[in-house]
Amino acid sequence: MPATEQTWRDGKLLHKVFGVTSLLLLIATIWMFAKDHDREWKQYQDTARKVDIINTEWRTLQYDTEAWHREHEALQERVRQTQAQGIDPKLIQAFILEVENAGDAGLPVRDLTRLNAMNDSLNVAVSEARDVRNGRNADDENEAITSYNERKLAAERARVQLDEARQQIEQAGKKVDEAAEAKVAELEEALDAAEEELQLAEKEVMDAEASVIRQRKLLLSEMDNIVAFAKYEESDRLKTRKFESANLDKAKADLD
Repeated sequence: MPATEQTWRDGKLLHKVFGVTSLLLLIATIWMFAKDHDREWKQYQDTARKVDIINTEWRTLQYDTEAWHREHEALQERVRQTQAQGIDPKLIQAFILEVENAGDAGLPVRDLTRLNAMNDSLNVAVSEARDVRNGRNADDENEAITSYNERKLAAERARVQLDEARQQIEQAGKKVDEAAEAKVAELEEALDAAEEELQLAEKEVMDAEASVIRQRKLLLSEMDNIVAFAKYEESDRLKTRKFESANLDKAKADLD
């Protein structure tokens, strides 16, 4: 190398080359990052992530909807059971007494014959529903009623006996004799018969309670009619009173 300040290559040229190369590398790096960010699989992944989030939200809504649906059905069943118990007789008697007192006071009231007949029908329906659910003993076998609860216990008892017999067969393994198999078959038939009786009992209970609910609605409708009649008479009397008051005021004004 010569002992001068001149280098083998031109420094300014090298600086320009290095600067341009660095700029190209920067542009290439940015371009690579952009292409990597916009790759197709990343778009799919982003879409899949959104789909997963939406599915999770939908599953949450489905769970909440099912929970609300179960709660709604439970509340409907509670309402139905409450309606199937009829109406407290004390409340009916208090209502009838109130209407009778209004009639004794000279107020126009609706005839209670229809209401009393509906009340009697409701009491009969409630009694029959109670007999169907709880049973009724009678001297005449045709009048006796096997309760729903008794049939339910019979079905549960048959189911337990069948499960015990099957467990004994499983424990015995290959040493099962024909008598044990016949016993299981007999218990299966008994269970089928008990479940069939239980289904009939459930239908009888539902029909009896539906009759109670129907009679209850009719009775409440008649009570509403009585109240509506009383309100109409009250409104009519108020109108009459207003006209009479106006006539009285006119007569007083004429005297003055």
